[in-house]
Amino acid sequence: TRKPTRKPTRKPTRKPTRKPTRKPTRNPTPNPTPEPTKDDDHHVCTSRAECNYQRAKMGFNEFAVGRYNIKGCFHVGDSAFWSRGGSYEEQAKDPLPNGKVRIYCKNSGWDGDGHGEDDAWEDDGHKN
Repeated sequence: TRKPTRKPTRKPTRKPTRKPTRKPTRNPTPNPTPEPTKDDDHHVCTSRAECNYQRAKMGFNEFAVGRYNIKGCFHVGDSAFWSRGGSYEEQAKDPLPNGKVRIYCKNSGWDGDGHGEDDAWEDDGHKN
């Protein structure tokens, strides 16, 4: 309908409603966007240490390291993960399936211990 009705309608509306509705809409809401996203200020996390630093900054308390089907740095619900192995392309794949969300790392302020200003880091004792 073009004007608000007093009774619920069976068909979805074309525009957002002012108040919450009882039924979900057919299209996902464009906002909010997960933070951080890949942009000029963020990049794909390429080490376990870098992923661990970023997930802590984002407030994830749990962090697991292993060999998972999804490679790189990602989170599911309240837990963050670093998956060993995989190519850069696998670590950068986005979007991810089954509710998994890619974690992107900040471009500046990282030196391996979270206190420096350059972009160098170490993972398992090897320079990347």
